[in-house]
Amino acid sequence: MTVNELQELKPTLNPYTLQIGTEIVISSENNNSHGSVEEFHMVQPGETLYSIANLHEGVTLDDLYDWNPGIDAYNLQIGSEVRVQAPDYNSVETFHMVQPGETLTSIANLHEGVTLDDLYNWNPGIDPYNLQIGSEVRVAAPQ
Repeated sequence: MTVNELQELKPTLNPYTLQIGTEIVISSENNNSHGSVEEFHMVQPGETLYSIANLHEGVTLDDLYDWNPGIDAYNLQIGSEVRVQAPDYNSVETFHMVQPGETLTSIANLHEGVTLDDLYNWNPGIDPYNLQIGSEVRVAAPQ
């Protein structure tokens, strides 16, 4: 896929500000503005939670606070991701890619039923004071 094709699918994506470890989700459904729903929004320079809510039809500021526990509206990091769709609690994510500004506590809060103790148990030797952006943290019990 070329950069131009990617920009057609994700017009809000700025290729000059992509951060290492950024995940770009491309729906296999119809990729026009009416056919697919973006689950996360990558924060761009100058954006606020209010402006992000307004970019996504049917999303309120309260929704963003509910779907992003522990988010600091006054310290949004450019390149970090904000959930803009209600989480699907029926799907199980095994690993979480660390985003700028995240802590083990904020990662646990993003995943229903996951505690800080769970993260320590599933990630032996993890250093909570030195989480690397783009690294993966196990957020589900090993099978």
